[in-house]
Amino acid sequence: MRTTTVLFSDPESVEPRDMTINVEEPVLGEIHTGVGNLRGWAVADAGVDKIEIWIDDAYAFDVPYGGARGDVGAAFPDIAESGNSGFSMAYSYSSLTPGTHTLKAVGYDSLIGLTTERETEFSVVKFDEDFISDPNAINLDSAICSLTGDEIVLTDARVSEDMVDMTMKWRTAEQGFEIIEIRQSGMPVAMNSPRLAANALAATSEEEVFRVVLEEPVDGEIHSGVGNLRGWAVASDGIEKIQIYIDGGFAFETPYGGERSDVGAVFPDVPNSRDSGFSLAFTYSNLSAGSHVIEAVAYTRGGAEERSSSVFEVVKFSENFISDPNAVNLDNAACITSGDELKISNALVAGQTYQLKLDWRMAEQGFEIVEIR
Repeated sequence: MRTTTVLFSDPESVEPRDMTINVEEPVLGEIHTGVGNLRGWAVADAGVDKIEIWIDDAYAFDVPYGGARGDVGAAFPDIAESGNSGFSMAYSYSSLTPGTHTLKAVGYDSLIGLTTERETEFSVVKFDEDFISDPNAINLDSAICSLTGDEIVLTDARVSEDMVDMTMKWRTAEQGFEIIEIRQSGMPVAMNSPRLAANALAATSEEEVFRVVLEEPVDGEIHSGVGNLRGWAVASDGIEKIQIYIDGGFAFETPYGGERSDVGAVFPDVPNSRDSGFSLAFTYSNLSAGSHVIEAVAYTRGGAEERSSSVFEVVKFSENFISDPNAVNLDNAACITSGDELKISNALVAGQTYQLKLDWRMAEQGFEIVEIR
């Protein structure tokens, strides 16, 4: 078996049966927190058999592969299945210790097991709770908000009875603001691994089990930018595939088989329940502003089907994707805080002035833009 390390290269430089692999999130050199995307893509003339994820030089898990990537397909039109070359999952960065970490994606081709790897380095900041599940845990009534460049600084924010200072920064990859610094009494605050709310998992006494749960987008909430589309599915006779429908029309199949130890603990007698997750990075801003429905349809190997859907709202800027890293400027903006939300007036985004509102979101363990005017 031959192992090579390949950085992103021009399609013309790819030799036959070589593999090109790219890690898009976590972003090299950036700071991450809460629950975010772990994603990228890989192509090979011989096909891609699997993608392993290694964290800090230790094997962590296999990530589901085969997500729709029209952009990669356009770059590699002569490689079979290049249009379905994405790998992605929702990842709890807060399961790592604070500080610097490495993540390596190792791809295996389908012919002889040839491997190619791509590594990225990033940092983690965290709160002091495993997972902030209390919907009233965030209170900004007494917080002071200041703005500069593309950053939001909150001083004296109350988080689960602790007073913390935090900094959020605009992230191109997410098309939103991510927490990049958390301090309590002048020191970084620790946070451990978040788990999903227990009411998302309900065991059944039936002998035959077949369930599918769409966790994001969250039913009844507002989404923007690039976020997660994720959930899980289990069946006694195995899951064949997961299809995603948007507003009643078929959109794509989502990769299935992500590590979900929480689901495995609830359904220990269902085969492969520990690897029952489906997830991909989804650009909500590609949808029109307003109400939408996403439905996940799971099919068993025996031909049965089960559905789970979510009705949600989309808010967006005038551009579907803001690629300029300097497009967001808050120097002349003002902000006020209340409850678990903050409002920003006169924010300059891609040359236009907007009024924004951000709300704390439990699923992401961070703040999401929920209003753009």
